[in-house]
Amino acid sequence: TTDYDLRVYANAVSLGDFYTAITAIHYKYAKDSSIRWLDTLSRLYFTGNMIRQAVITAEIVIQKQPNNTSMLELLALSYSGLGDSKSALTKYEKLYELTQKPYYQYQCAVEEFNLGRVGECEVRIKTIQSNPAAEKEKININVGQGQAPEQVSIKAASLNLLGVMQMKLGKNDDAKKYFEASLK
Repeated sequence: TTDYDLRVYANAVSLGDFYTAITAIHYKYAKDSSIRWLDTLSRLYFTGNMIRQAVITAEIVIQKQPNNTSMLELLALSYSGLGDSKSALTKYEKLYELTQKPYYQYQCAVEEFNLGRVGECEVRIKTIQSNPAAEKEKININVGQGQAPEQVSIKAASLNLLGVMQMKLGKNDDAKKYFEASLK
C-alpha cells in the first residue's frame, strides 16, 4: 500500500512498538475520521497497558456502536482492571444480554461480589448453576500463587466464588460445602 500511515502502523506492530503504532493510527484518524480507527486505537492502548486511554476511545466507539461486543469486553476488562467494578458490571451485563454466554454472567457475579452485593451475586450464581452451557464453557482460574491457571467450567468457578463469598461471611461450613462441590 502507498498509505504511509498504515505502513508505519504495520511496521510498528510487527516490532511490538505500540507507541509508534498508536501515533500512526492517530495520523490516519486525523485524515479519515472513521470509527474503525478509534476501535484500533482502543485495542492498541489496551495492549500497551494504557488503560485510561483505552477506556476513553472505546467509550466513543460504544456511543456510535452500542452493541460492539469486542469494545464492550475491552471496556469491561479495563474498568475491572482500574477497580471500577460498577462500570465493569454494567458492561458485562450488556455483554450477557447480547450473547447469553455464561462467561459474562460469571463475570457479572465476580463484579457483584467485588461490590459487596452478596444477594445479587448469590442469585446470579444460582442462575449460572441452572444453565447447562455453564458446564461446557471453560474459564482460567488461579489455583495458587506461582502455579499456572487451570481451566475449569464456569459452573465450577461459580461454585468456588460462592464458597469464597460464604467464607468472607464467616459461614465456613457452607463455604466448605461449595468448595467441595466445585472440586467435583
